Amino acid sequence: MSTELVPHEDADVGNALTVAAPFTLTRVGLVVDGPMTFDQWERAGQNLMALGTATQWSLGDWVLAGEDAFGEMASQAYDLTKRSYQSVANAASVCRRFPLSRRRETVSFSHHEAVAALPPETGDALLDAAEREGWSAHDLRERVREMKGTAKVPTAIDAFAAALRGASKALDQCDERTQLAAADHMAALLRLVAPSSRRSVDTDPKPLREMSPTPSTDDVKDASVDLEAPILAYVQSAATCKCKVRVRDIARQPEMAALLPKTTTRAYAIVRSTLNVLARRGLVRRDGEWWTLAVASSAMAAPTGIDDVISI
Repeated sequence: MSTELVPHEDADVGNALTVAAPFTLTRVGLVVDGPMTFDQWERAGQNLMALGTATQWSLGDWVLAGEDAFGEMASQAYDLTKRSYQSVANAASVCRRFPLSRRRETVSFSHHEAVAALPPETGDALLDAAEREGWSAHDLRERVREMKGTAKVPTAIDAFAAALRGASKALDQCDERTQLAAADHMAALLRLVAPSSRRSVDTDPKPLREMSPTPSTDDVKDASVDLEAPILAYVQSAATCKCKVRVRDIARQPEMAALLPKTTTRAYAIVRSTLNVLARRGLVRRDGEWWTLAVASSAMAAPTGIDDVISI
């Protein structure tokens, strides 16, 4: 049978649930009236946690008692609870399906709610399992869905999310340095599994030209011979670090400032045209909006480990 809430002066009665001296429970908080022992403080905490479940059961029982005594007129008092009609009706429904003899103190009201629609024998068996295995109310709902054949079919995203949750729990036990390193690895992993995350907003008004397979006449006309050497050197240094670069990365380098126009659009066009000319000579190659050396290391062409893609 569920624990009974009793008046404060009867706190020593059986298995009664109450917040006893030196504590007084008010509508807006807990008042400490005097000195306390550790055992008193600990028991008060346990009872306060249990009060949440007790309140749900008591609310449902209150509704049922009113309906039995006053019929439809009882619904007029539902507003007193300051809860939605649905939540009040739901509490009453669960209480109606679970008489006091079937209620478990070791699992929450939500556990009972999860199996309320099942036959009593099945619901009791699942509650037994929840007590024994320590299932959360969410876990119990999943078991019920499986029994009904309505369980959600796991997707790749579900598996990925589960792996992330497991990794997060493991990292909680690690030092800060390990956690920071893991964050870097995770950023790289996300760029691998979601290539679109590598795209950036570029103010360049001619993004399609960079995707063209060969330099156009305009590319050759706009290219700067003076930029060929510094651009090739920058791409090479990036490739050494296993990085790819974009037009905007090159144009924003301090050493390029003296060689490019002040207008961003024009500067981007010249850098892109120069890259296309270098590509035609077989010195650099293009991968969408990303550029690297035409002759790249195997790690650059196809990363084999997480460290190979950290800076991509």
